[in-house]
Amino acid sequence: MIQIKRELNYEEAISSESKRKCQPSTGCDLLRQHAIRGRIEELARSWVGIAEISFDLPANLDDFGSDANVACQLVEEGVRNAIRHGKAKKIQIHGFFITGLINVVVHDYGSYVKNKKSGGLGSVLVNTFAKDWDTRPEQDGTTLRFSVETSSLNKIGKE
Repeated sequence: MIQIKRELNYEEAISSESKRKCQPSTGCDLLRQHAIRGRIEELARSWVGIAEISFDLPANLDDFGSDANVACQLVEEGVRNAIRHGKAKKIQIHGFFITGLINVVVHDYGSYVKNKKSGGLGSVLVNTFAKDWDTRPEQDGTTLRFSVETSSLNKIGKE
């Protein structure tokens, strides 16, 4: 008999975990509060020995729910591309808010690689979810900048 194990997505995992374990003051709120930071930390750990990844993200990024998840997915794609295509050994990630937008800058110390075609799947992903984005060659590497619109406009004042 073959068993197919389906991985839970983030929302399902949090939901099932909270139903099982979360009671008031158990601390599981921290998991939810820092889920995006945890994903970026895991991303940095996964490339140890290949690239040094540092990041500076707003403390309340998780307040933006699915918009923050989109920004995180785009960061993950940018980091993978910097390492695979640009051969980057050092990457810096900086996130900040401007009214209605999550803005992210991913700077790598690799080579700028201009895609001769229309771009790969990463470009499709960024074109689909980012309000605007660009990559720029810099003297010391490449900078990817993108913005994700927030639907959580009520949270913007809490930055």
